[in-house]
Amino acid sequence: MNGKSCGFRLRQDVYRACREREAKPDERMLACNSPVGTGKTTAVMAHLLGVAVERKLRRVFVVLPFTNIIDQSVDVYRRALCLAGECKEAMENVVAAHHHRVDFANYEARCLAARWDSPIVVTTAVQFFETLAARDTASLRKLHQVAGSAIFVDEAHAAVPPALWPQMFRWLRELCKEWGCHVVLASGTLPRFWNRPGFLQERERQEIPDLIEAEVRAETMTFEGKRVTICTEPQAMSIERLADFVHNKPGPRLVIFNTVQSAAVFARYLRRTASRG
Repeated sequence: MNGKSCGFRLRQDVYRACREREAKPDERMLACNSPVGTGKTTAVMAHLLGVAVERKLRRVFVVLPFTNIIDQSVDVYRRALCLAGECKEAMENVVAAHHHRVDFANYEARCLAARWDSPIVVTTAVQFFETLAARDTASLRKLHQVAGSAIFVDEAHAAVPPALWPQMFRWLRELCKEWGCHVVLASGTLPRFWNRPGFLQERERQEIPDLIEAEVRAETMTFEGKRVTICTEPQAMSIERLADFVHNKPGPRLVIFNTVQSAAVFARYLRRTASRG
């Protein structure tokens, strides 16, 4: 089986594992660690919709760290969940995107997104967690919509700064315990930070079950190791040698630096040498 066929089969396995995973009555929070490209966007949504039907939850929240990921995810959800022939306005009413750069087709769609009234709300981690912490009238109105909902925190490792996660975790757990919510924490590289010493007090610690069964999860991690090959260059490079190294590679190239300054210096060097050539 080639890599493409194997990847397609794994995505099917992940989707099936999430969709068929029945949450036990005492399971209100689950973890989903599945690599990039395994279809978490739709697989976790399938699980949450099943739980929403079973527990009669009010709506589904998808919490993402970056606006560009929100636009991509909203497009996937609208194509997957809206009926054939529905107009753009109807699609926006079903799946609402809520972030500072979003454009709305009409005033009604804007209101549904701003008030979190839509059945499925896709918003930023900043908007979501600031709402949990806020006390002004507008934020409290949105907070009322969260009770009795399914919450999907995708890319959880990047959702909030590490120092704030203990308090955010307490709020999520309270939403589950006191307000009837169901939470899935997901990421392509999900560190189980809630188990780290000092993250929570000993009496607060709890184990979070996995959404995807161990066998499927192990297959996805094995495939990830084969999908990406990491090659290293042991010798330190000057900026001239690095430029030659990049130029000699085939196809599109992506160079990642630790700092913005280093990236800017290298980009300026490439522009200067390219103009001379």
